[in-house]
Amino acid sequence: MWILYADELLKWGEFVKAKEYILEAYLHSRILKDQDNYAWSLLMLSTIAFLEGESAQALRCDMQCHQYVKDMKLVENAIEHTFNLLLHFNKIDDCLALINPSLDMLTSLFDR
Repeated sequence: MWILYADELLKWGEFVKAKEYILEAYLHSRILKDQDNYAWSLLMLSTIAFLEGESAQALRCDMQCHQYVKDMKLVENAIEHTFNLLLHFNKIDDCLALINPSLDMLTSLFDR
């Protein structure tokens, strides 16, 4: 529930308040071993880190999110988020290194 509220706060530009709720959701989802909400909270923490100018932390959160995500829509969002972050910093080689395996993975999942 906190993750949904944090998502709404992010959309309305309430970044400080959103970060508090994201951290609560992060903590509780980790304790409860809820991988999807854990991954979603990492993705939102990445957004907050990027907005705070912490690009390295944002990328770390994205990479950690990739390890825990299970929901297909969240997988797509995580890949897109990471790609946009890399593109923003003109890391074209890293974008290509991310996008090709990602497309192969998504294609194999949809073919099943």
